Amino acid sequence: MSLGAVAAKVLRWLTPRRRFPPTREGWWFLVATLLLGLAAINAGLNLLFLVWGMMLFLVLASGVLSELCLRHLVVTRKTPPAIHASAPYLMGIALSNRKRRLPSFSVEVEDLVAGRPLDKRCYFLKLPAGRTQETAYRHQLSQRGRHQLTGFRLSTKFPFGLIQKSRDVVDPQELLIYPALVRVPESLLRGFPRPTAWAGRNGARAAVTSSGCAITARATIRATSTGDPPRGAGSR
Repeated sequence: MSLGAVAAKVLRWLTPRRRFPPTREGWWFLVATLLLGLAAINAGLNLLFLVWGMMLFLVLASGVLSELCLRHLVVTRKTPPAIHASAPYLMGIALSNRKRRLPSFSVEVEDLVAGRPLDKRCYFLKLPAGRTQETAYRHQLSQRGRHQLTGFRLSTKFPFGLIQKSRDVVDPQELLIYPALVRVPESLLRGFPRPTAWAGRNGARAAVTSSGCAITARATIRATSTGDPPRGAGSR
């Protein structure tokens, strides 16, 4: 491997596109670390410097370990066969850990729409190395038509819950939302005749309406001795 390739790989490792906002507990911890650092510098006590160094190490370890959790993760979605407007559906999410030895802990996966996450997410507590786990989230869309998903957002608060590091994965996919399913009123069904069935001598079976028109034909049952069709019923 050339020196340029090594430098490019190291640069990608050191400068990935990540978001790492502190959590509520993380903000309190950072404020306490800052105040303790000022007290240690002002007082010049070795004990305060020791505690301050331990707190800084926790912040650094939180960033490194959370980065290792998000590395080499591959996520895919499994769409349902049909999605109707205003009807709940299950969207399957599969997460694969491509690392050789290290597992990933406490990983959340969210679908992105125009770069913004949905209000639904999938949670993976522990994903061993070389394994794939699947789960699903429940959601519904109110409008029919085409719905565009732009990708995923992977995030974790591992190991101390001080920061929530996340990265976005580009994976566009278009969903076709069918019209909403509605119940047909009974008043609209009163005008339609209800079908009845008869079996002929030749083993065929047809559904006949009250007006005498056959609407289906051919079945797999045997004819009975009284299987003559009613009058006015046609055959095919």
